Amino acid sequence: MPNRTAIARTDLPSGVEVFRLNGPFFFAAAAEFEDLLLRSGGLPRVLILRMAGVPMMDATGAAALKRFIKVSASKRTAIVLCELAPEPASVLHNLDVVVPNVTTFAEAVSFARQLLAGS
Repeated sequence: MPNRTAIARTDLPSGVEVFRLNGPFFFAAAAEFEDLLLRSGGLPRVLILRMAGVPMMDATGAAALKRFIKVSASKRTAIVLCELAPEPASVLHNLDVVVPNVTTFAEAVSFARQLLAGS
């Protein structure tokens, strides 16, 4: 059966990157992710984080993600979350992490296009 959430890299708007996160999101994982992105040669204009593979997140991981979102915004990169499970969503909400969160990957790509059009 075909993957209906798959979008070819060539179908992504210019300036949009996508990362799929897998596993529990704790401080160490968040710090490693942030370091990887910052060393990758710069941030895109919109970064979509596919969170379906993140079953849990603790407060330290959420705080690290919140810091990453703030740093990204200062570098003019918007972060969009999608496919967020209820438990990580609750942790982020409790720590007042405010970031666009859409249900599906297709919605995230559509939202990214809107962000790019508005900038």
